Amino acid sequence: MRLPVIIIIIILVFALAITAKAFLINSYDDTELISPLAKNQVSSNTNGYVNNNSMATPSIITPTPTIPPIITPTPSPSQSPEPTTKEEKAEFVEVYVTYYGWHDNDPPGNKIAYPKKYYNEAIHDTTGGTGTYTDPITFASDKDLFEVGTILYVPYIKKYIVMEDQCSTCEENWDNGKKHIDIWMSSNDDNEDKLYDCQEYWTRSKTKIEINPPKNREVNLAPLFDKENGECLKTI
Repeated sequence: MRLPVIIIIIILVFALAITAKAFLINSYDDTELISPLAKNQVSSNTNGYVNNNSMATPSIITPTPTIPPIITPTPSPSQSPEPTTKEEKAEFVEVYVTYYGWHDNDPPGNKIAYPKKYYNEAIHDTTGGTGTYTDPITFASDKDLFEVGTILYVPYIKKYIVMEDQCSTCEENWDNGKKHIDIWMSSNDDNEDKLYDCQEYWTRSKTKIEINPPKNREVNLAPLFDKENGECLKTI
């Protein structure tokens, strides 16, 4: 009976040895499988964040937003302004308009203070003019208001006039800020009363006249006063 027991013990020892070896091999294999995970138990992601979870958290890469290009609209080419005509540049001023003739000139007659022979800007050597741009009618005023040779257009009589004479009353009025011009009315030594009546008829306490007028304004060539028969023009 002793021999079998020994054999049984030997068999048991052998079996235990095999079991222990298998256990050691399995333990070694488990370690190798587990160790990579253990190495990642404390790791840093690409953003520098420390991950303490048992499993490594994958790094989250935030995409950089694409900024759309700024499109600058192409400016429309600016249109060149239309050329300004002389008529558009014309300036109108309100003035007091009176008339003078042969009898109330000082001295009586047709002499003027700024004749062409002394003033190049003037057009005539004595009172005159038909009312066109090239032959305007003489007018008197303050030369501080209108320089000698200044051409104006008077719409209500449809005539051009030119500064060539002195007017003492006009100078007094301009000293007080009132614009005053005195227009020559074609006349001679006859029909004095009719001339005065015609001068009064065409006098205007305030009317618009044009400074630097173009050459193509409408002109009525009929004289305001007909010095041959003493008739006053009533309509234009």
